[in-house]
Amino acid sequence: MLMQRERVTFGSGDVTCAGYLYHPTEAEAPTPGVVLAHGFSGTMDRLMVHASRLASAGLAALIFDYRSFGESDGTPGRRPRGPTRGPAGGGRLPAWSR
Repeated sequence: MLMQRERVTFGSGDVTCAGYLYHPTEAEAPTPGVVLAHGFSGTMDRLMVHASRLASAGLAALIFDYRSFGESDGTPGRRPRGPTRGPAGGGRLPAWSR
């Protein structure tokens, strides 16, 4: 199955996080998907091969860099204050993920 990759961004508190959305080109919307997170010892580039394989198998796959990692904005060691809800810090997924 063919797949496509597009660059995406979403807000997290006062910074913008960067990522890539991999999805099958021939699938009908909505497509089931997974979120792959790199942990605290790397960046999203180590997950690209996994996201590509998942998309080729028919699933959407989102990879992203945490705040202050890789392509995302932010200052290392600085955490948002107050409660956050969900990946965008506001309790809702970005429109492109729906």
